[in-house]
Amino acid sequence: MMDDSGFFQSQSKGHQLRKWSRMLTLIVLTGWLPIILGELYDTEGPQFTQEPSRSNYFTNVQGLVLHCDVKGSPQPQVQWSQKDGQPLLSYSGIREIFSNGTIHFPPFPVSFYRPDVHDQIIVCVASNSNGKIRSLDIYVRAVINQRYEVRAEDAFGLEGSDILFNCVIPDSVKDFVSVTSWIKDGLLNIFPHSGAGGRYFTTPSGQLLIEDVTRNDSFATFRCRTVNKLTGETTLSENSARLQLPGGSKSKPDSPPSITSRISKLRLREGDVGVLLCLSDGSPSPSHWWMRSNGVHGGLESLRQTERIRIRKSAVIIENVGLQDAGIYVCWRNNTSGSDSFQIRLVVTSPLTVQVIPPVLTMDIGKSAEFTCWTNSPEETDQSTERQISWRKDGIELKVIEIRSSPRLSITESGEKLRIANVQREDKGIYQCFVKFDSDMAQAAAELRLGDAAPQLVYRFIEQTLSPKHGVSLKCSASAGPTPHISWTLDSFPVPQSERLLIGQYVTLHGDVVSHVNITSTRVEDGGEWTCTASNRLGSNFHSARLNIYGPPIVRNMPASMTAVAGKDFRIKCPVAGFPISSITFEKDGQTLPLTRRQLVSPDGTLIVKDVDRSSDAGFYVCSATNNKGNSDRKGFQLNVVVPPTVVPFSFPREVKEGEKIFVTCVVSQGDAPMRLQWLKNAQVVGDTTASPRKENKSGVKHPSDLRSDLSIHRIGDSDALVLQITHVKFEHGSNWTCKAKNPFGTQEYTQQLVVHVPPKWTLEPKDAEFTSNSQIVLDCNSEGYPAPVMSWKRAVGNRPENYRDIPVQSTSPTSSSLGSITLQHQPGGGVISSSSEDVFSLTNGSLIIKSARKSHQGFYLCEASNGIGSGLSKVIRLAINVPVHVKELQRNVSSRVGGRAMLRCEITGDGPIEVGWRKGLVELKPETDPRYQVRTLNSSQGTFTSELTINNVGREDGEERYLCYSTNHHGRSQGNVWLYVQEPPPSVRNLHVISKGSRFVRVGWQLTQDGNSPIIQFIIKYRLQSGKSFRLPHSKCYIHHVHFALIIVTFSLNISAISNDFHELTVPGQVFAETVANLKPARKYSLLIIAENQVGQSEHSALLEIKTDGEPPEGAPKNVRVSAVSVSDIQVTWSHPDRETWHSELLLGYYVGYKRFREGDQYQFKTVERQDGLQEYQIVLKELFAFSSYEIVVQAFNANGAGPNSDSIVATTLEDVPITAPDGLHCTSLTSHSLQLGWSPLSQEQARGVIKGYKVLLEKTDFDLLESSEPLVRTTPSTNIIIGGLAKYKNYSVQVQSFTGAGPGPLSQPLTFCHTEEDLPGNPASVKISINPSSPTITVTWLPPAEPNGILTKYTVYISTPEVGKGKDAIKRKRQVPPDVTKFQFDGLRMDEKYELRITASTKIGEGNPAISHKLLIKTVQSAIISFGMEFRVVWKTDLRLPCETVGPQPIQWTRLIENRESERLSGTQEGSLMIRNARDSDSGNYSCSINDNKGHIIDSIMHQVIVQVPPLGPLLNVAVNSHSSLNLQWKVSDTGGAPIRGYILHLKASGEWLERSISRHLTFYELRDLECGTEYQMYLVAFNRAGMGRASELLNVSTLGDPPSLSLVAPQFMVETNQTWARVLLRDVWSGNGCPLNKFQVLFKESGASHWQAVSAELTGESHSAELLGLRGGTTYQVKVVATNTAGKSQAEVTINTPDAHGNIYLGAETSNKIMNYSETTPFYSDIRLMIPIVLSSFTLLIAVSGICLCFHRKAPVEYRSTDQLSMGTSSSSTYFKQNHRNSQQQVYMTVKKSTPMKGVDVTDLEPIPQYADDIHPYATFELNENSRDSKGCILIPTLERRRSSNQGQWNQNAMYQDKNRSSVKPRSNPRSSMKQEESEEYDSGSGTDTERVDPYQGFNKSHTAMPSRLNSKFQDCDSHAHGNRYEFAPPTGANKIRTRQIQSEIQGMVIADPYSFNDAFPTDERRSRKPNKRRSQGHSQTTQMNQEATEYPGLDLSLDPPYGFKDQHETTNHNKKINRKSNSSTEYAIAV
Repeated sequence: MMDDSGFFQSQSKGHQLRKWSRMLTLIVLTGWLPIILGELYDTEGPQFTQEPSRSNYFTNVQGLVLHCDVKGSPQPQVQWSQKDGQPLLSYSGIREIFSNGTIHFPPFPVSFYRPDVHDQIIVCVASNSNGKIRSLDIYVRAVINQRYEVRAEDAFGLEGSDILFNCVIPDSVKDFVSVTSWIKDGLLNIFPHSGAGGRYFTTPSGQLLIEDVTRNDSFATFRCRTVNKLTGETTLSENSARLQLPGGSKSKPDSPPSITSRISKLRLREGDVGVLLCLSDGSPSPSHWWMRSNGVHGGLESLRQTERIRIRKSAVIIENVGLQDAGIYVCWRNNTSGSDSFQIRLVVTSPLTVQVIPPVLTMDIGKSAEFTCWTNSPEETDQSTERQISWRKDGIELKVIEIRSSPRLSITESGEKLRIANVQREDKGIYQCFVKFDSDMAQAAAELRLGDAAPQLVYRFIEQTLSPKHGVSLKCSASAGPTPHISWTLDSFPVPQSERLLIGQYVTLHGDVVSHVNITSTRVEDGGEWTCTASNRLGSNFHSARLNIYGPPIVRNMPASMTAVAGKDFRIKCPVAGFPISSITFEKDGQTLPLTRRQLVSPDGTLIVKDVDRSSDAGFYVCSATNNKGNSDRKGFQLNVVVPPTVVPFSFPREVKEGEKIFVTCVVSQGDAPMRLQWLKNAQVVGDTTASPRKENKSGVKHPSDLRSDLSIHRIGDSDALVLQITHVKFEHGSNWTCKAKNPFGTQEYTQQLVVHVPPKWTLEPKDAEFTSNSQIVLDCNSEGYPAPVMSWKRAVGNRPENYRDIPVQSTSPTSSSLGSITLQHQPGGGVISSSSEDVFSLTNGSLIIKSARKSHQGFYLCEASNGIGSGLSKVIRLAINVPVHVKELQRNVSSRVGGRAMLRCEITGDGPIEVGWRKGLVELKPETDPRYQVRTLNSSQGTFTSELTINNVGREDGEERYLCYSTNHHGRSQGNVWLYVQEPPPSVRNLHVISKGSRFVRVGWQLTQDGNSPIIQFIIKYRLQSGKSFRLPHSKCYIHHVHFALIIVTFSLNISAISNDFHELTVPGQVFAETVANLKPARKYSLLIIAENQVGQSEHSALLEIKTDGEPPEGAPKNVRVSAVSVSDIQVTWSHPDRETWHSELLLGYYVGYKRFREGDQYQFKTVERQDGLQEYQIVLKELFAFSSYEIVVQAFNANGAGPNSDSIVATTLEDVPITAPDGLHCTSLTSHSLQLGWSPLSQEQARGVIKGYKVLLEKTDFDLLESSEPLVRTTPSTNIIIGGLAKYKNYSVQVQSFTGAGPGPLSQPLTFCHTEEDLPGNPASVKISINPSSPTITVTWLPPAEPNGILTKYTVYISTPEVGKGKDAIKRKRQVPPDVTKFQFDGLRMDEKYELRITASTKIGEGNPAISHKLLIKTVQSAIISFGMEFRVVWKTDLRLPCETVGPQPIQWTRLIENRESERLSGTQEGSLMIRNARDSDSGNYSCSINDNKGHIIDSIMHQVIVQVPPLGPLLNVAVNSHSSLNLQWKVSDTGGAPIRGYILHLKASGEWLERSISRHLTFYELRDLECGTEYQMYLVAFNRAGMGRASELLNVSTLGDPPSLSLVAPQFMVETNQTWARVLLRDVWSGNGCPLNKFQVLFKESGASHWQAVSAELTGESHSAELLGLRGGTTYQVKVVATNTAGKSQAEVTINTPDAHGNIYLGAETSNKIMNYSETTPFYSDIRLMIPIVLSSFTLLIAVSGICLCFHRKAPVEYRSTDQLSMGTSSSSTYFKQNHRNSQQQVYMTVKKSTPMKGVDVTDLEPIPQYADDIHPYATFELNENSRDSKGCILIPTLERRRSSNQGQWNQNAMYQDKNRSSVKPRSNPRSSMKQEESEEYDSGSGTDTERVDPYQGFNKSHTAMPSRLNSKFQDCDSHAHGNRYEFAPPTGANKIRTRQIQSEIQGMVIADPYSFNDAFPTDERRSRKPNKRRSQGHSQTTQMNQEATEYPGLDLSLDPPYGFKDQHETTNHNKKINRKSNSSTEYAIAV
C-alpha cells in the first residue's frame, strides 16, 4: 500500500486540525509547555567557574568559607562530600553547608575540635541532567590558635667567607608561617630584596646571607621575625643568633676556595623569585664569577646582569623567573691556593594545565567516541617523577581493572586517550581527566552528548478484550534524539474521526515522548489492530496489539482505489471490527484468494501480494469477515499497479587523457510518466532537461547554458535518454558521474567513475643553496599531477653533475615540523621532515633532509618527478657547505703539581686562514716577554691543528685565573677555556658528625672544604672500642662542638702518630661523604676519626669523635623455666636471669610471661614481672585460666629497648574442674510400659574441663504437684545412653542429665518434659459401692477409677450373674459396658430376694484389667445409702470446688465440717446433694462430712472429704555463703511451701540498669552466680513459685564481689615518670595493680605548676597500655602529672611533680607525690588533722546524748505481758503477711534453717547467734502484748510510725528481743504451723471477710513510688466510732517505675495467679481506690513495718511485676526484726515477731 497516495489528505484535514488543537490544549493544561520549549535551547553540563583552592588552612578563631561556583544549563546543584564519596553533613557550630555551594567552618572553641571535620579532604560535586563533575581534592585543616616559638641558629665560618643564618620554625606551623625579616642588634631590619647592594640579604626561604664576614659581625646579634599567614600575627625569635668565628685572625693562612653550599638542583615555578646560592670560604678570599650554559655543544658563557637578574658574590637573584631562565649555571671560585666550581641546574615549571579534546562531543548511538587528555609537560622532569592520569565519569573513577573487563571502554597505556566503542545511552555524561605531576594536580572535563538516533519504544500497550460502552486508554512511550513523533493507525489505516476518541502527546523531563489514545465509550467499530509508530528523520519504530470489542463483524471503509508498485510487495490488512471473528477472506474479481503462489492470506486478515505484476494483480478486491453466528460484513477496493523507472548501465573509456572528448548517454528502459532524468557529478546535480529554467534557477541547479563551453547535457527528442558531452577533458572533470531517473513511483541511479590522467608539473622547484656546517638542511622539491608523481633525489659522484646515485626515501609525517628539539633551517617554501636514523635522506613529499651538514655533503643533487604520464620532470642544484672556525673543547681542565710543568692544548678546526692566540684572564700571553711560557702550533692531516701553551715551574698563582684559547676565520669566531688546577694534598676533614646510629652501627658524615685540586681517592675511617681506662692523646686540644641531652660529642686535635694500633680501618670512595660503620656492639662506647687521601697524598686526621651505640633488646632468653599447675585456673611459672652478656643494656627492666592455649594458634597473652634487685629467681602465678586446659608458656626478658627472644615453650595443664555445661541433645524413647531408653550428646573437652567419669540421670514424675514431696529417681551410667526400668506404667517423666568428673558433677541439663512410658492393662477399680433402691428392685453400682489406670481408660465393664443354687447349672451372666468417664451404673429388672454376683473391670487399648472384688448380694428391701466415696481434694485457691455426696433413698443429706460449721455465702448445696465451695480459700481446708440420718437422728451412712487449698509459698530466707572476685554462692530455705510442692525459683539480680532474671531448679537450695563484675555491688532477691502461683520475695540482699580499686605498686610514686627536656613518659600498666580486678583504662593529665587547667593526653589509654607520652614540654619547667586508673571496683589516682631538664642537660627523675592524693600522701597521724577531729568529737557527743535518752526511756517502760498467736497466714506475693492473735500463754519464735556456709573472710563468727540445723529445733512464732500506753483512751489501735516509735517504743523493741532470748528454751516446738488455723480464716489468702481492717503496705516506707502516709496520723485513727463502724483505710498502689505489670514466668506455670511480691492489693474496686486522696507523707527509714489484719484479692486487669520498690536496698534494718501488728483486743494489743 502506498503511503504517499494522498488519498486521505483532503478528507482528514479537518480531523488533523481538531486533533492538534486537542493536543495543544492537553500540553498547556498539563504544564508540559515549558518543557517542550526548553528543548529548543541547548543544555550544558556543569562547569566550575570558581574551584576552591586545594589547600586551605584556617584558625579556630577565624573560621573558613569556601565557595564552589558552577555554571550549566539547567543550573547545577552543588554538593560537598568526603574523598570516598560519603556526603558531608552540617554540624551546628562546626560545619555549615549551604545550597548555593558555600561551605562555612565557623570559629569554634578548642573543645569542639573534631579531626573528622577540621582535618579532612573534601570535594565539591556539581550535577545537573547532563552529568556530574568532581573537583580536585580539597584539603581543609583547622589550626588551633596557639603560641609558637621560633629560634635563630648560630652560624659558623671564617673571616672573608659567606655564611647563612637559619630561622627554625616548628614543623607544626611551617606550612603557614614564613620569615619576613631579620633584625640586627635590635635596630636594623633586613628585608628580602633583589640584592642590589650591601653584604646582607634575606632569601625567599627566610635565610639571612652575609657576604665577606668580618670580625665585627661576630659581635652582632641577629633575630628573625615571622608572620602567621592565617592570623597576621608576627613572632620574634626567642633567642639571638651570633656568628661564631675561630680564634685568631684566620683559621688557616693559606687555603684554596671551597664551595660549602652544594644544592645541585633547584626547582621553581614561573613568576617565583629564584636565588642560586654559592657560598664558599678560602684564604685569601676567592674571586667569583657566574657562567651559564649556552646550549651549544656544552659551551658556557658569562652570566650578565639585567633588570631581572642580579649577581652577587654568593648568589644570583632572578626576579619573575620564566621558562627561558631554565638551564645549567656554574659558580666559579678561585684564589692563589686553588679553585673550585659547582653546577646548579635550574628547573622552571609552569602551572599544570589540562584540557580534554574535544570539550563537547556529540556522538550517535552505536558509533565510537574518543577523548584526548592534553597537558603541558614540564620542560625538565625527573625520571623518578611520573605523570599520573586518571579518568572519571560523572564523578566516579574509571578504574583500569574495570575498564579492562569492559569490551567497550579502553584507555591507552599512557592514559591520555579514552575510547568508547559502540556508544550507548548510559555513556552520556561528563568525563573528567585528572593529571597529577609531582605535587601539582589539575583537571578538565568534557561532555559526551548523544547524537541523533532512531526512536526506541520504552512503553507499549497490551492486547485487551472489552464489552462495548467501556472506557479504554492505549499508551506508547518513545525516546530518541531528535525528539520523535508518535502517530496512531487502526488496522494500518488512519484512526477514524470520533468525538469519543482523543489522542494526546507530551514530552517528559527526560526527553521521552508519551502518547495516549483515550476512548470514552467503546463501540464495536473501535476494535481492531491498533499501531503506534514513533518516527524521526533517522527512522521509525512501531508496536501493534489488538483491541477486541464484543459484537458482530464490521469491515470499516477502505480507500476506493489503492496503488501498488510493480516488482515490490503489496500488503493490506482487512480493517475488521467485532469479536469473536471466525474467518476473514479476500476475493479478486469474484474469485477467492489465493489464486497463485505470490498471494498469501493470513488468518488475521492480512493479504500479501509478492512481486506485484500489472497484468495479473490489478483489479477489484473484496474483504469479508464472518463470526460463528453467521453474521458477516464485506468491503472492497480497486488496486492499480504503477511501474518505477529502470536505468540502463553506461561506461566511460578506460583511459582518458587531458584534452580528449567524451560522449555518454543515460537511457531509461521502462517506467511510467512523468519521468525526470538528471546527471550528477559527485552527487551534485549538473543539469536537468525535464524542469523549466525558471524553476531550476530557483532551486540553485545550473542550466546547460551556465556550464563551461567544454561540457553540455541535452535530451534526445521525446525519448527517455539524456546525453553527457565533454569536448575538452580536464583534470577537474575526473569524478563520479551518476545518471538518476525518477517518477512518482520510484527512483533509480547508476554511477561510473571518470579518471583523467595528467603529467607532472612543478609546484616547488629546487634551487642552489649554501649552508654552514653542523646545521640542519631541508631542500624542498615538489610537483603535482595524476596519478600523483613520485619524487626522488639523487647525488652526483665527484665534483661534476654526473653519475648520480639514489638517496634513500623516508615516509612523510604530516604533523611534525621539527627534528627532535632543534629547529631546522628551511629554504624558502620549506618542507616537512620526520626523524630518521640516516644522516641524508628524502621524504615522499620531495624534501631532502641533511641532519648535520658536513663538508662531505657539498656537491650536486638531482630532483626528479614522474607519474608515468609523459617524460616527467628533473632539476640539478648545487649545495655548498662552509666550515667556520671551531675549538673542539670549549672547556678543558689541566692539573699539575706545584713546581711541575703544565701543558695547555687547544684543538681547532675550520676553513683557513685561521688566527690563534692565548690569554690569561684579560691579559694577552706573550712568550717573548715571559720565558716561563712557550707556545707552538702543530698541524694535523685531518684538517685540524693544535696550539700548545707550556708553563714551566708551576706555582699556586698560575691557577688563579682561567686561560683563554681564541681563534677566527672568515666564517666565524670560537674560543675555549682551559683551567689549570695546581694539585696538593687535601686538607683535614671537617665537621665529622653522627648522622644516625643504632645498636650495632653508626652512620657518620663529614665535610671536605677542598680536594687539593686532585680527586679524592678515598677516605680512611678509623675506629676502636673504648676500654674502661681513660684514653689520652698527646698534644690534643679539646673543643666542645655540640651539646645534647644524653650525648656530648667532643672532638680532639691530635697527631696521627699518637693513635694506637688497635684501631679498625674502613675505606670509603672519595666521592662519598657519609658512611655506615657496622658490626659494632650494642650499648658500647667507640672512638672514631677520618683521613682524606688524593693522588698527591693523605690529609691530617680529623678531630676525634666519641660515640655510644644504642641499646638492643636482650639477646638471651631466661633460663631454668619451670611450670606447674596449682589449681583448676592457676599455673605457676618460675625462671632465672639470662646470661649477663646478652642483656645489651645496663639493666633488665623485667620479664614478660606469655601464655596461650596449646595448639590453637592464638596470640600470646603477656603478664609483666618487674626486675627486683638481688633476686635471682622469679615466679608468677597465671590466674583465670580455663580448667583442664593445656597452655603453652614462654618467658622473655625486656629492657628499655624492647623484649628479647622467647624461651623454649613449655606446656602445662591446669587441674580438673567440674563440667561447665550440661550435656545437650537429650532424647527419650519409650521401650515398654515400665522402661525408657535415654540418650544424649557427649561434652567437648572445653565443656568437660576434665575427664568425664560418667553421667547422672534424674527422672521425676511430672504430676508431682499432687504429692507432698517427690524425690527424683537417680541413675548413673558411664556412657551417653541408658535404659531405665522399674518405672511406673504410663507415666510422664521429666528427665535431666548431668556429667561429672573427678572434681564433681556439672550443671543439670534443661528438663526433657515429655518422656512417657507405654500403656498397660489397668488395675482394678479402687472401690465399689452397691445400693438397692427400696422402691423397685434396682441395683445402683458406683466405683472409683483404678488407682493405677496404666493408660487411657477406654471403658468399664460391669458383670452381674445370678447362679442357680442347687441345680448344678452355670450362672446366668449379664454384661454391660460403660464409658470411661462414667463411674455409676444401674441394673433394673431384678427379682427380690434373689442372690447376685457383681464384678467390675476397667479397660485400656491394651486390654481388660482385673476385676474389682466380687460382691455377692441378696436383693432385699434396704434403707437410704450414700453411693459417693470419700475423697481427698487438692485445689488451687480462688477456684471453685464441688464435693460430691450422691444418695439413694428418701433421707435428707447433712453436711458438717469437723473444725467449725460456719455459715458462708460461698458454701451452697446442689440438687444432687453435692457441696459447692466457691472461690476457695486457705481457711476452707479441712475435713467435710456428708451424712444421712434416720428419723431419730441416728446416722445411717456417711462419707468424709478432705480438702487441701494450695496457696503460694512464703518468701525464702536468702543469704550469701561465699563470694569471690567473679562469683557469689547463694543459699536459701523455704519455711512453708503453701501446701503444694515448689516448682522452681526465680532469682532477680541487678548491678546497675535493668533487673535480670534467672530460673533455678526446684531441687536446689544453693546456686552459684558466675561471670560477675569484679568488686561490684549487686542487689538480689529470690521468689519461689508452686502450683498456686508466685510466692513472696525474699529480703533484698546487697552484696559485693571481691576486689578493690587499683593501687600503685611502686614504693616511690615519683619513679612512675621518666623525663627529658621536652618529653616525659608515664608508666602505666607495669606500675599499677588491679587488686584482683583487671584494669579497664587509664587517664593521664598534666599541667604546669601553678596552672589551673589540666591537659589530658589525647591518646586512648586502655588497661593494657604500658605507658603514655607527654610531648611538647618545656625544659627547666615544673609539671604536675595526674594518673587516674580505673577498674570495675572503682578509680584511684596518683599525682606526682616532675622537673624537666634545662638547656644544660640537668636531669631530674621527678619529685615527691602531692599531698592531695590520699593513697600516696605522706603518712601523718589522723588526730593531728583538726578538720577531721572536730566532726568526730561533735558526732560522739551527740551519739552519747542519744544513747542516754534511749536508755532512760527503756528503763521507764512497764513490764510486758507476752502472748502467742494461734494461727499463721501464708505469705504470698499479692499481699502482706498477717498474724491472728489467740490469747495463749505460750511464747513462740520462728526461725529458718539454712545450710551453714564457710564464714566470709574478715568476719568474726564467734559473736554470731547459732542458727538451728533442723526445723524441729525452732518455734515459728513468738507473740507479746503491749501495755495500755500503746492505746488511746478510747481503745483505738494506733498505727506506730517512725516518729512515734523513736519517741516511745525504742526501748520496748529491745526488751522484746531480750525476752525472747531468755525464754527460748521454754518454747514448745510446732511441727506444722498450719495446723493451728481452726477458729478463723487466714486474712493473707482470704478476701471478703466481714472484719473491718486497715491496710498497711509493708514496704511503703521504702518505695518512692508509693504514696506517703498523711502528715497527721493521729487525726486519721483517733475516730473510734468510724473505725468501729467498718470504715476502711488503704494505701494507694505503686505508680511510675514500680507499676505492677503482668508477666508470664514460664510455660509450666502459665495460667496461674501471678502476683507482685511487693504490691499491696485489697478488695476495693480500682475506681474506688483511685478516688481516694493519696497520702502525702512517707514514713522514711521504717524498718519494722506495722500492719493491720487485711484481706487480699487479685484484680484481673492489673499488670504484675517483680521489680522491687525504690529504696528497697535500705532494708538492712529489717534483717533482724519483721514486726507485724495484729487486730485490736479488748484489753491489750498483741504483736507477732517473725525472725
